[in-house]
Amino acid sequence: MALTRNKVFFDLMVKSLDHKYEDVSILAAEELARLRGSEARNVLIEHLSSEVYHVRKASAIALAKGFGAEGVDVLKKHILAEKEPFYRTTSAHGLLAGGKKGVDTVVELLNAENSNAVQTAAETIEHAAQNLGDDVIPKVIEALMSAGDRKDTLGIVQLLKAAAAFKGRARNYEQYMSVFSDYPQEQVRAAVSKALMMIKSH
Repeated sequence: MALTRNKVFFDLMVKSLDHKYEDVSILAAEELARLRGSEARNVLIEHLSSEVYHVRKASAIALAKGFGAEGVDVLKKHILAEKEPFYRTTSAHGLLAGGKKGVDTVVELLNAENSNAVQTAAETIEHAAQNLGDDVIPKVIEALMSAGDRKDTLGIVQLLKAAAAFKGRARNYEQYMSVFSDYPQEQVRAAVSKALMMIKSH
């Protein structure tokens, strides 16, 4: 009887995860995460590619918070493999909900060989910069230098935006960004100019 009740509850949570109301999806994702079983984990993983934003978001956060290091690793792999930028971004934001391990993983992805993953990680840091510590800044700059070595133009642009998002806190790193002032691609030169202006004005 208990097994039957558990199966009914599980099926209800799976169905509720796709609910049109975000609060219902969040509750369902949290309950699935509390189960911590492989079946619940796989349901959440499948929903990382949902077409509905709040369903992806709830699933990513539930994996990061409810499955610890395993959930963080799942999100990392999803970001590295996923071609759709919106899906990658939701998983990256989910990582930020996973505490220090999640934040460290986003920072780690800045140095991925996969340019898509680099751009997603840098964009995530750009949007979360005000809530991140100064220790992240040199890691962004290090990734910027690596992207320059790889001639990863899109990665460079996004990493410059990430560095600039720290505003005045990134002032000690202006010389590293200035290296890209004569980069062949105009979009990089424009990004450098904008980044330096943002840092200097705060």
